[in-house]
Amino acid sequence: MARALELVQVEKELAERYGCSEDYDPPDILARARIDTPGALHDLNELYNLRMRTQLPRQLPQSRRQPSSALRHRVNASRFWGVIVGVNAYEDAPLLGSVEDAFRMKHLLIDVFGVPREQIKTLVGIEERPSPDNSCAPTRANIIKALRDLVDNRLIRHGDNIVIYFSGHGTSYTESDYENYSDLAREAISYIAGDGHPIKLFPIEALCPIDRNTIDSDGSPVPDISDREINAILTEIAHAKGHHITVILDCCHSGGATRNAAALGTRKSIPPLEGAALIAMFRIGSKTLQQFPGHHSLWAPGWRPDMKSHVILAACKDHEFAREGSRGSQYYGIFTDSLVNVLKSSFRRTGMGTTYADLGNMVKSGLYQTPVVAGDRRHSYLWYQT
Repeated sequence: MARALELVQVEKELAERYGCSEDYDPPDILARARIDTPGALHDLNELYNLRMRTQLPRQLPQSRRQPSSALRHRVNASRFWGVIVGVNAYEDAPLLGSVEDAFRMKHLLIDVFGVPREQIKTLVGIEERPSPDNSCAPTRANIIKALRDLVDNRLIRHGDNIVIYFSGHGTSYTESDYENYSDLAREAISYIAGDGHPIKLFPIEALCPIDRNTIDSDGSPVPDISDREINAILTEIAHAKGHHITVILDCCHSGGATRNAAALGTRKSIPPLEGAALIAMFRIGSKTLQQFPGHHSLWAPGWRPDMKSHVILAACKDHEFAREGSRGSQYYGIFTDSLVNVLKSSFRRTGMGTTYADLGNMVKSGLYQTPVVAGDRRHSYLWYQT
């Protein structure tokens, strides 16, 4: 217990140094430390692992706002838009319940909220190696196109709600991973760092498309989608359509941890790709962003995520496991299952005033899994109601 209190004090001191309020989110402190105070990462990771092992209550803040009894929970369904992605059929590590998760989220938006079906783009992966002509497969190109289309869609008005959902594999790229890989991987790190101008690149979290590591028409491996590329696209969406963006991720990124946890019923994290794919991830990501005027380079020293553009709901913290369950022969993500049930209940209630931070506390936590709510607007009312 003494060590735990010591580690909590380290976290509190960092929060104060970063100018955070007393109700800070631990994931925010960890993300900031990766860039500004890497020497503290060992202590923070130890604290997070301790919380995971001892099942300490999650540290999400309570909303500063008091729910208004006069606020009625209503949403204008015609002003909702969605991109929903679910991937089962990974070639090397197939999943069982991610496509079902995606369909449940689609059902929630269309049949419960009343969102017009044509305003939801759904990409699901049931078959390995989908045809390049299949525009509904969750390939890297199709996922990026679906997100970019949100920027260009003239039917989406400024201030409309945009929901982006992903259920599938995630992964994480760290320097230590590449030290244990081939010479090509180590060369990739040097290539990305540049000639004599090293940059803080790692860690990188990424979402895995269905065609990851397959060979594209240019003979190169198809890379994962880095958190930097996704964050940059979200910033562009916010510039064009406003910041009413909700990102929901039912995956985890701690590949090293889940490789040792098969008995726990975990899923949704796989090892990172080798060096050539790491280079391709940044090269292709940079090419995507060239289409946006005034974009910032993914390679920029001191790169920081834009957390003003969106709120993110994630299945678990760093170093935790996104788990799945089953009902008979039907598999599902525990996070998605709980989230959908909570959202259905909240939609049918009136006089509430639930914030995103509140929602994180309402979603049931499973063993080794603590939902995370992040973003500067996490204290906004759900669906950005005013």
